[in-house]
Amino acid sequence: SFQVMADGALWEGAFFTLESNYRKYCECIAGLDREIGRLLREIETLGLDRKTIVVYASDNGYSWGEQRRYGKRWATEENLRIPFLIRYPAGTVQPGRRSEALALNIDLAPTLLDLAGLAVPARMQGRSLRPILENRDQGLRKSFLYEYFKDYPYNVPEHFGVRTDRHLYVEYGAGGRPPLPAGAAGRLRLPPVPRARPVVAAVPPAAGAAQKPAQPNIIFILADDLGLDGVSCYGADKRKTPN
Repeated sequence: SFQVMADGALWEGAFFTLESNYRKYCECIAGLDREIGRLLREIETLGLDRKTIVVYASDNGYSWGEQRRYGKRWATEENLRIPFLIRYPAGTVQPGRRSEALALNIDLAPTLLDLAGLAVPARMQGRSLRPILENRDQGLRKSFLYEYFKDYPYNVPEHFGVRTDRHLYVEYGAGGRPPLPAGAAGRLRLPPVPRARPVVAAVPPAAGAAQKPAQPNIIFILADDLGLDGVSCYGADKRKTPN
């Protein structure tokens, strides 16, 4: 079906069909997975894997029909959550764990600085994830603020929310809120959402306690959605793998 979400006004949509876009999206992910695998194998071949930090993340999630939504501009779990994987054999205790901490993308810079043995500037709002990698019981935060500002030409109203480990509260500005299901009350009561598990330390088991080298190598992989001519998931024939 052609994807345009409308309820008296155009909210957010896309060219082509959901089925076509989703297939290309999955093909793009498969290509990305293959190329990252090649990169990690080369790092191991060169003997650099123990002292190399590899981070994989994205800037936002995406809705593929969940809650009648297509896109990334609404405060839903599918849009709020991002992949956040850290591979660092020399600085990880009990690798392969999935943390339930509320980690954010603003935590990335403090984490890399901390692991590199550098001071984290006080002006940075994020927090280092090093305690999570070292399997130390230290909570990061109990909640965080979500903000969406008007993004022309999309007629999605600006809205703000607070996300905890179990609940999400959202208030919408001028322009209204997403249409409620038939018969629903004026205020939508959200059910508790699953506990967030945003950080995965997926590395081969290491013998003994983790030892952090003074100056590790850092590889940061950011998966982002680009324009129609950007990557193969939108039909580009000259870019078979994501940027």
